[in-house]
Amino acid sequence: MSVFLGQHVKETLMGCEALTGRVEDRIYPVIAIQGVPQYPFVRYFTEVTDAEYDKGPGGLEHVQDSCTMTVHCVDKKYDPAIYMLAAAREALEGKDGIYADFKLDPARVQSADCYFDTDLAAFVGELVLTTNTQPVEES
Repeated sequence: MSVFLGQHVKETLMGCEALTGRVEDRIYPVIAIQGVPQYPFVRYFTEVTDAEYDKGPGGLEHVQDSCTMTVHCVDKKYDPAIYMLAAAREALEGKDGIYADFKLDPARVQSADCYFDTDLAAFVGELVLTTNTQPVEES
């Protein structure tokens, strides 16, 4: 199920030495933990943008979800945010996988940008990737 896509994102980013060498274990889903920010850190979001169904013998059957994965690499300085963004892209782009609850097609970059977030008073490297997930067929 696509709701578990965040597990793939976190596992993949935690396995990226170029990224964890900068942020250690400060990779958070959706928002940073209260008391953060200790810079630098990474936060990520996942979203199902479309669900596809087919008519099967038992009625509608879920075929796949189209999803986005958004990663924010946050630092007080511009250059480190960009280097983290490049490391996150290298870690996630083209990656696929099979998990207990879903199969994941290779991720494709939709956009990459860097901007200054006035609320955080920090630079945010933003990476958005798209992918599709399918249910794992029961055997």
